[in-house]
Amino acid sequence: MVSHPSALDELNKAKERVRHLWAPPPDLTVSQWAEANRIMPKGTTSRPGPWRSEVYQRGIMDALCDPLVHEVVCMK
Repeated sequence: MVSHPSALDELNKAKERVRHLWAPPPDLTVSQWAEANRIMPKGTTSRPGPWRSEVYQRGIMDALCDPLVHEVVCMK
C-alpha cells in the first residue's frame, strides 16, 4: 500500500501516462487524417506544404475505408 503523499502522486501520474498511451486513436476518416498529418515536400508538387484535399479526393479516400463499400472505381 502506498502511504507517502508524493509516492501516491507519482503513482497517479504514472497511471495517467499509461492511460494516455493505451487510449485508442481518434476516429478519423482518411481525408481528415491526411489533412492533419500529410506534408507535400517542395519539388514534388506544385502545392508544397500541408495536404489540402479536393472535394472529389475526399470522397474517394473516405470510400476506401468504408466497410459498406466493396469496390471503388475511378475513371480518369
